[in-house]
Amino acid sequence: MAYFFIEMGQGIAAIGDLKVTTSTLHSCTFIAGYNEGTKRRGAFHYPANGLNSDKTKGDLSAWLKDINPTDIISVCGMSIEDEDYWSLYQWLPGTSDPPEKANGAAMQLTPKFQVFTNDEVRNITRETKIEAQKQTAGVYSKDGLVYTLYGENDFKIKLPTWSEFFGNDF
Repeated sequence: MAYFFIEMGQGIAAIGDLKVTTSTLHSCTFIAGYNEGTKRRGAFHYPANGLNSDKTKGDLSAWLKDINPTDIISVCGMSIEDEDYWSLYQWLPGTSDPPEKANGAAMQLTPKFQVFTNDEVRNITRETKIEAQKQTAGVYSKDGLVYTLYGENDFKIKLPTWSEFFGNDF
């Protein structure tokens, strides 16, 4: 089973057995979706107030369109603002229960669709994972699993070039 780590602003979708974890949620939301008919599944790390960002809204909409989930489970960070919490809950299709609040979340889709929180996540995160937060959006294949990555890790560090750091005097 493939195991992925995604970061804020990223989503992943695939057909096949997979596990997905992310960084601490704080005021973000971990959204897991599954389509019973197509078996397409995945997760998205929604950043706080992401519905106010055209990029995040576009990436999340593309992820939702790809999976077309018949079931969605979401877990919100403990510090999420009430307005963001309810806006996202009302915006997501097919959500019946308000999201649970926790500091961490992971999903596993074998043999059934499950979402874990807090201490349960530690048992999953001990395995070797694919560091999807280091990849750009696109379609990839790993160990026979084809997956689509949405969004970008918004916290990439750009190191300065030699001339940017030292100037042109060297």
